[in-house]
Amino acid sequence: MSVASHMPPSRAPAEAVRAQLAHILDGTKLQASPRLRRLLCYLVEETLAGRGEQLNQYRIAIDVFDRNESFDPATDASVRVEAGKLRRSLRLYYLTEGRDDDLQIELVKGSYAPVFTGRVGDEAGSADSSDARGRERDVRPPVLRVDSVRCPDDDPSLAQLAGSLNEELMVALARFSHIRVVREAPGRPDAPCASLIGTLRRCEGAVRFTVRIEEAGSSVQSWADAVDVPLESLDPKAMAERVVARVAEFDGALTRSLMSLATGSSGEDEFTATMLFNHYLRSFTKDAYWQARRALEAAVRSEQESAPLTAMLADVYRGGYVHGFDTDTRLLEQGAELARRSVALDGSCATARLSLAYTRLAEHRNDAAVRQAEFVLGLPSGTARGDAGLVLFLAGERERGLSEIRSSVESLDAFPGWFRHAFFLDRYLGGDFERALEEAEEIGMPQLLWDPLDRAAALGMLGEVDRAGAAIDELLALRPDFEARGHLYVSFFTPQQDVADALFSGLQKAGLAVTRRGVERVPERYPAKPVTRSRVQKRPTTPSA
Repeated sequence: MSVASHMPPSRAPAEAVRAQLAHILDGTKLQASPRLRRLLCYLVEETLAGRGEQLNQYRIAIDVFDRNESFDPATDASVRVEAGKLRRSLRLYYLTEGRDDDLQIELVKGSYAPVFTGRVGDEAGSADSSDARGRERDVRPPVLRVDSVRCPDDDPSLAQLAGSLNEELMVALARFSHIRVVREAPGRPDAPCASLIGTLRRCEGAVRFTVRIEEAGSSVQSWADAVDVPLESLDPKAMAERVVARVAEFDGALTRSLMSLATGSSGEDEFTATMLFNHYLRSFTKDAYWQARRALEAAVRSEQESAPLTAMLADVYRGGYVHGFDTDTRLLEQGAELARRSVALDGSCATARLSLAYTRLAEHRNDAAVRQAEFVLGLPSGTARGDAGLVLFLAGERERGLSEIRSSVESLDAFPGWFRHAFFLDRYLGGDFERALEEAEEIGMPQLLWDPLDRAAALGMLGEVDRAGAAIDELLALRPDFEARGHLYVSFFTPQQDVADALFSGLQKAGLAVTRRGVERVPERYPAKPVTRSRVQKRPTTPSA
């Protein structure tokens, strides 16, 4: 039996380390990034030369990235960003291509000097092995349950593929030695902390494997992705490898969160923050907002160079004001700054690009919003396409936006209720108020502004004043100042003036008096305080297009 042990750099065989370095550089993950390759070579050679303790951001900026002597790490985070990318790339490599390598090169958080880790046999010291085994017995690893892959009942070929894929997933996930991976089995003693759920379906000449991770006993989704494979090249093992590679990129957060769930600790880390953020998006309650905000603020303080976490915090800040959970108008400016920073940290991050896209919508910079959405549509992951489509729709690219949203909805087991807002507007603007009302009633998110607002507008156009009045009461319960500042709130996500005018026409027919203030980008001049509700006289109206 062998265990892993850290070898001090001064005693690690330099030849073995350089051979491992060359092996890593031949891998597919680092080939596409010359900057990361150069950084890794530099850090390894400096450490082998005994200068690891002298490595710092200033030296790396000058020696590796050709910055001049005026470089200031306090204002330029480029070295920290690239080191974070390298750390994640190494972790992914050793969980995929390099899982059988005898020597590991690890970039430990908080240091720029790599650590060399090798496999040492029993002859290296039975006492150490005994201690390690004792520690293993004391700490029970968290449990990840792999549910049976789901597929349509009327597709026997997919059912066979699902069975094979399930086996390959179990094999591939077994490399996560710090997590106990079990099959779906209700009532077993090793209760899972989270579940991995997969679904297969046919999609335009390909098979789409949608996979997500949920906290056990709840519907709180912490991670999701989709893998599309052409019909002519279906290979369960290859599909499983692709999924595990995606999970591996998420692994550090996954492990810490599973450990916190297993031990009952609060664990305000990146995975926990992500779970709470997703819970906030699905509930839009004030409690969920504050839980997500506190967790994300803590996570971003710990992971300052994480683009996804920074983008999520940007969304929470912006949404906190827009949805009425916090009246501090500075949140809009802070959210916009975080959104820009998240893209600067990682321009290929879909979460960051979407956050910036929604920021541009709020600023009424529709062309810029469209560019961000188009970038997201060019990324390999399909799970963000629906939100990108919604941005396109709200920015004026309505047909293209609807097409992307419908494509996303068809591929998902469940989709956010706010996607229905686009379907509602499509019917509403076309004068089909009955169908618009049906879409509004399917939003199913009573804490979200658009839920009662869309229902009230459609009912107003239909002349159903009593039902519209009940929806308006819900709207004003969410935003007591809506009559005075409704145009402002609507403008954050409806920059097209004709759309906003059509919505307010329906609200006015429903019996709500809305003060026209015009559109402001950042409402710093408007203190957030409720105003007295003044409903106009209710009277029957006739539907009009």
